[in-house]
Amino acid sequence: MKKKIGFLVITAMLFACTAGIFSACSPTQVPPVKLAMPSNIVYNAETLTLSWDPVEGAQLYYVSVNVSETSNPTHRYETETASFSLRRMTPGFYWVLIAAFSEERKNDYLVYTQSDWTEAKSYPVYAEFEGAYSVLNNLHVKIDGVSNHFNGGRLVIPDFISAPSNYVPNFEYENPNDVGLNPIEQIGVNAFKGNSAITSVEIGANVWNILDGAFENCENLSTLDLSRAKNLRSIGSKAFAGTKITEIILPPSIIAIDNEAFKNTLLETVTLETGEDLTFVGADVFDGTPWLNAQTGLVMLGRVLIKYKVTEGALLDLVLSETDIKYFALKSFEGSLIKSIDLTDFTFNYLGYGVAVGNAMQPYFLYDAAHLTNVTLPANISHIRDYAFAGCSSLETIDILSTSIIDDGAFQNSGLKYLYTSGYWYPLGQDAFKDAPLETIFVGVDNLISGISRIEILAETWNLPIEMFKIFIIGP
Repeated sequence: MKKKIGFLVITAMLFACTAGIFSACSPTQVPPVKLAMPSNIVYNAETLTLSWDPVEGAQLYYVSVNVSETSNPTHRYETETASFSLRRMTPGFYWVLIAAFSEERKNDYLVYTQSDWTEAKSYPVYAEFEGAYSVLNNLHVKIDGVSNHFNGGRLVIPDFISAPSNYVPNFEYENPNDVGLNPIEQIGVNAFKGNSAITSVEIGANVWNILDGAFENCENLSTLDLSRAKNLRSIGSKAFAGTKITEIILPPSIIAIDNEAFKNTLLETVTLETGEDLTFVGADVFDGTPWLNAQTGLVMLGRVLIKYKVTEGALLDLVLSETDIKYFALKSFEGSLIKSIDLTDFTFNYLGYGVAVGNAMQPYFLYDAAHLTNVTLPANISHIRDYAFAGCSSLETIDILSTSIIDDGAFQNSGLKYLYTSGYWYPLGQDAFKDAPLETIFVGVDNLISGISRIEILAETWNLPIEMFKIFIIGP
């Protein structure tokens, strides 16, 4: 009898599981716990930032931005922090609502939960910046300056400005919520040059290029804020030269800093958040700054050698490794006390003048290293860029057997007398050997017969007297 009762109980349990009514046999769908509504919302009118108390369990927050209290959402954003900047909006008044949101997997179910929306409240976005601008590609904007009634002080470059009235968006590629807004992506050549009213500058989140002379000689500019400029990739020549900025924190997105960008400023601190992307630094970028003046030896920014600063004492034999240095700024050895330099550890995959040049030496690489007598180059060096050895007045001999291209002024005003090459046929750059006492070009060949033909072609290609060329046999 007991066996029969047990069988009936088990059968009933199996039937209940099959019918989905025996809760112990299947996962229980736990009802979501509603999140608390964001509270204690505070608006900082100076920074145009809303902040609120973090909601327990919230993974992100929805922020609805409307142009009126009763309108449909004009913009809806997500933020993972309990704050939101209205700086992306054009000047005006905006009604803002905020809700907390989370998702969680419970017993094989994804459970979504959202708080109630906060009460709509209006916040002003003031016209901190009224700029002259030009439209690029019918949507993107380059800032060209400020209006005549800019009253000075703090200059904030916003993320967007209003689109031209005749702008027709392409909804296939653009977010319809952003219609009427143009991202400010560039600051133009000489845009604010010489503007003495500016004391601080905050660069917007969409700016990727600050062009030549943008803030040059803004004599009262002392603060540069790049904390929002997470897309900034390039700073142009003399962009901040002659200003009074004392500190700069460069974002990890930065790739290139051009000639004299911060020359003759009051920079005492230079920080690069990460150094992997910075590949090109021009000539004299930090010359005349307290920061550079205080440095000695190898002056690095990320993996870029800015300067080799040894200007007193005995001449040095320098052996450098690509483990420590990946790129060289232009004129990084200018005026240094080096007698010889060994670069055999390098592959020279550099970014020069914005163009990837493969196995090429940087332009102005050893420019004006007046004490240099000997250079040992990487075996695969194929291209010597503009003015790479110009002004190396003590350099008499160089071996460039693997090189096929010599650019403008490469050995101009050097002491070069003897050049060893394999005799490739690319034309010389303009003034490649100008004012250098070049006497003999040794052409390496496999055999004497081919060598005679090679020097004839090379002499004609380089437009030099054939008497300057001599043959030597490469190999055993």
